Amino acid sequence: MQRDDLMELLKNAFPGLWLSTSEKWDGSKGFIWASAEDDRYFSLNEDRDIDKFLTEEGWYASFYDAGTVFIYPNDY
Repeated sequence: MQRDDLMELLKNAFPGLWLSTSEKWDGSKGFIWASAEDDRYFSLNEDRDIDKFLTEEGWYASFYDAGTVFIYPNDY
């Protein structure tokens, strides 16, 4: 799945989730920059529905720091 398509799906499936592109983070291409500040969707201590969603679409989430998550395609 293409990044822009996934971003649209994520915004619909997880209302209020803040997303941006990797180009706006550091200029690199190909991944999604997401906020984990309010931890509605990303929490270090939970089985997260968003992880299941991403896995089904061929992507995965990785914490950069406590408030920042990068979402990568499996082949990144």
